[in-house]
Amino acid sequence: MLPRDQKCTGYLMNDLLLWCDLDTVTSAIKDLAVLPDLNLLVKFSGGVVKKVDFKPILAGTSSPLLQQDFFAKVRLIRGFPTWPGQIDIEPEDLFILGEDYQKSS
Repeated sequence: MLPRDQKCTGYLMNDLLLWCDLDTVTSAIKDLAVLPDLNLLVKFSGGVVKKVDFKPILAGTSSPLLQQDFFAKVRLIRGFPTWPGQIDIEPEDLFILGEDYQKSS
């Protein structure tokens, strides 16, 4: 869910967001951190930090990303989280799918 003060312009079909331009929201990914259980911590240049759980994204697939050791090979290449074999995901998708993250004290 987008913060109230940020806008997403895109196209809706049957209440499904098909495309979203979040350039002003996400700008770019600054950093990534692999967390246990197929989770990725994503730090955006605007200061927003999101935790993305890949289990629901990968459910029903045979993706190599389902193996934690392969999942941990993610690298940030030209602003895109990328795995071996040219597997990548759009920063905007991570922003939409991720949950706001605040480190526990």
